Amino acid sequence: MRTIASRRSIVSIFSRKGGEGRLTMFYENLPDFEQRALENKVRFSEGEKPAIAYFESESCWCLLTNYRLVWQDFVSQSEVGIMELRRVTHDMHVSVQRGQIDRSLWRDLNIETADGRTLTLQMEPGKPFIGLWSTLHWLCGWAEKRRQLGVAA
Repeated sequence: MRTIASRRSIVSIFSRKGGEGRLTMFYENLPDFEQRALENKVRFSEGEKPAIAYFESESCWCLLTNYRLVWQDFVSQSEVGIMELRRVTHDMHVSVQRGQIDRSLWRDLNIETADGRTLTLQMEPGKPFIGLWSTLHWLCGWAEKRRQLGVAA
Protein backbone atom coordinates (compact mmCIF):
# COMPACT_ATOMS: atom_id res chain seq x y z
CA MET A 1 0.00 0.00 0.00
CA ARG A 2 1.27 3.49 -0.87
CA THR A 3 2.36 5.89 1.83
CA ILE A 4 2.59 8.83 -0.53
CA ALA A 5 -0.44 10.61 -1.89
CA SER A 6 -1.26 10.74 -5.55
CA ARG A 7 -0.33 14.06 -7.12
CA ARG A 8 -3.19 13.55 -9.55
CA SER A 9 -5.69 13.28 -6.67
CA ILE A 10 -4.29 16.38 -4.97
CA VAL A 11 -4.58 18.43 -8.15
CA SER A 12 -8.05 17.07 -8.92
CA ILE A 13 -9.49 17.95 -5.51
CA PHE A 14 -7.91 21.40 -5.53
CA SER A 15 -9.40 22.06 -8.98
CA ARG A 16 -12.89 20.84 -8.13
CA LYS A 17 -13.22 22.44 -4.70
CA GLY A 18 -11.48 25.76 -5.30
CA GLY A 19 -8.90 26.53 -7.91
CA GLU A 20 -5.97 28.67 -8.88
CA GLY A 21 -5.70 32.33 -7.97
CA ARG A 22 -3.32 35.18 -8.58
CA LEU A 23 -0.63 33.82 -6.21
CA THR A 24 -1.69 30.17 -5.83
CA MET A 25 -1.49 27.74 -8.70
CA PHE A 26 -0.37 24.36 -9.86
CA TYR A 27 3.38 24.16 -9.48
CA GLU A 28 4.00 23.78 -13.21
CA ASN A 29 2.06 27.01 -13.84
CA LEU A 30 4.32 29.10 -11.60
CA PRO A 31 6.73 31.46 -13.34
CA ASP A 32 10.21 29.91 -13.70
CA PHE A 33 11.84 32.25 -11.16
CA GLU A 34 9.26 31.26 -8.50
CA GLN A 35 9.80 27.57 -9.23
CA ARG A 36 13.57 28.04 -8.83
CA ALA A 37 13.09 29.98 -5.58
CA LEU A 38 10.96 27.18 -4.14
CA GLU A 39 13.36 24.48 -5.35
CA ASN A 40 16.19 26.28 -3.51
CA LYS A 41 14.16 26.39 -0.30
CA VAL A 42 12.57 22.94 -0.47
CA ARG A 43 14.89 20.12 -1.37
CA PHE A 44 12.77 17.46 -3.03
CA SER A 45 13.39 13.86 -2.08
CA GLU A 46 13.32 11.03 -4.59
CA GLY A 47 9.79 10.55 -5.91
CA GLU A 48 8.51 13.78 -4.40
CA LYS A 49 6.35 15.74 -6.81
CA PRO A 50 5.26 19.36 -6.20
CA ALA A 51 1.55 19.90 -6.76
CA ILE A 52 0.22 23.25 -5.51
CA ALA A 53 2.18 26.39 -4.67
CA TYR A 54 1.37 29.75 -3.12
CA PHE A 55 4.11 32.30 -3.72
CA GLU A 56 3.74 35.82 -2.35
CA SER A 57 7.46 36.45 -1.94
CA GLU A 58 10.65 34.58 -1.07
CA SER A 59 9.67 35.14 2.58
CA CYS A 60 6.03 34.08 2.30
CA TRP A 61 5.11 30.95 0.38
CA CYS A 62 3.58 27.48 0.64
CA LEU A 63 4.16 24.27 -1.29
CA LEU A 64 2.11 21.07 -1.19
CA THR A 65 3.79 17.98 -2.63
CA ASN A 66 2.76 14.35 -2.68
CA TYR A 67 4.87 13.86 0.52
CA ARG A 68 4.49 17.02 2.59
CA LEU A 69 3.26 20.55 3.13
CA VAL A 70 6.02 23.15 3.55
CA TRP A 71 5.59 26.89 4.11
CA GLN A 72 7.30 30.06 5.25
CA ASP A 73 5.50 32.99 6.84
CA PHE A 74 8.08 35.85 6.96
CA VAL A 75 9.34 34.61 10.35
CA SER A 76 9.78 30.86 10.24
CA GLN A 77 9.54 27.86 7.98
CA SER A 78 7.25 24.93 8.84
CA GLU A 79 6.84 21.46 7.44
CA VAL A 80 4.30 18.69 7.97
CA GLY A 81 4.47 15.32 6.28
CA ILE A 82 1.19 14.23 4.73
CA MET A 83 1.20 11.14 6.98
CA GLU A 84 1.40 13.50 9.99
CA LEU A 85 -1.79 15.41 9.10
CA ARG A 86 -4.62 14.91 11.61
CA ARG A 87 -7.03 17.81 11.09
CA VAL A 88 -7.29 21.09 9.20
CA THR A 89 -9.66 23.77 10.46
CA HIS A 90 -10.40 27.44 10.25
CA ASP A 91 -11.27 29.54 13.31
CA MET A 92 -14.44 31.25 12.12
CA HIS A 93 -14.80 33.10 15.43
CA VAL A 94 -11.49 34.91 14.85
CA SER A 95 -12.50 35.74 11.27
CA VAL A 96 -15.79 37.24 12.44
CA GLN A 97 -13.91 39.31 15.03
CA ARG A 98 -11.73 40.64 12.19
CA GLY A 99 -14.86 41.50 10.21
CA GLN A 100 -14.29 38.67 7.73
CA ILE A 101 -17.82 37.31 7.63
CA ASP A 102 -17.57 36.28 3.97
CA ARG A 103 -15.49 33.11 3.64
CA SER A 104 -13.91 34.49 0.47
CA LEU A 105 -11.80 36.69 2.81
CA TRP A 106 -10.46 33.87 5.00
CA ARG A 107 -6.71 33.22 4.98
CA ASP A 108 -5.79 31.16 8.07
CA LEU A 109 -5.76 27.37 8.22
CA ASN A 110 -5.02 25.64 11.51
CA ILE A 111 -3.16 22.40 10.93
CA GLU A 112 -3.20 19.77 13.67
CA THR A 113 -0.67 16.98 13.45
CA ALA A 114 -0.86 13.39 14.66
CA ASP A 115 1.67 14.21 17.41
CA GLY A 116 -0.49 17.06 18.78
CA ARG A 117 1.16 20.12 17.25
CA THR A 118 -1.01 22.94 15.90
CA LEU A 119 0.43 25.17 13.19
CA THR A 120 -1.10 28.09 11.29
CA LEU A 121 -0.79 28.54 7.55
CA GLN A 122 -1.85 31.74 5.78
CA MET A 123 -3.02 31.39 2.20
CA GLU A 124 -4.38 33.50 -0.60
CA PRO A 125 -8.08 34.07 0.17
CA GLY A 126 -10.94 32.96 -2.06
CA LYS A 127 -10.90 29.91 -4.30
CA PRO A 128 -7.26 28.99 -3.53
CA PHE A 129 -7.99 28.98 0.22
CA ILE A 130 -11.10 26.84 -0.15
CA GLY A 131 -9.34 24.51 -2.60
CA LEU A 132 -6.33 23.97 -0.35
CA TRP A 133 -8.53 23.53 2.74
CA SER A 134 -10.54 20.86 0.92
CA THR A 135 -7.41 19.15 -0.38
CA LEU A 136 -5.77 19.08 3.06
CA HIS A 137 -9.01 17.84 4.62
CA TRP A 138 -9.03 14.94 2.15
CA LEU A 139 -5.36 14.24 2.87
CA CYS A 140 -6.10 14.12 6.62
CA GLY A 141 -8.60 11.33 5.99
CA TRP A 142 -6.22 9.59 3.61
CA ALA A 143 -3.44 9.67 6.22
CA GLU A 144 -5.73 8.56 9.07
CA LYS A 145 -6.80 5.45 7.16
CA ARG A 146 -3.15 4.52 6.61
CA ARG A 147 -2.23 5.15 10.25
CA GLN A 148 -5.10 2.89 11.35
CA LEU A 149 -3.83 0.17 9.02
CA GLY A 150 -0.32 0.59 10.45
CA VAL A 151 1.24 1.69 7.17
CA ALA A 152 4.67 3.26 7.83
CA ALA A 153 5.27 6.83 6.73
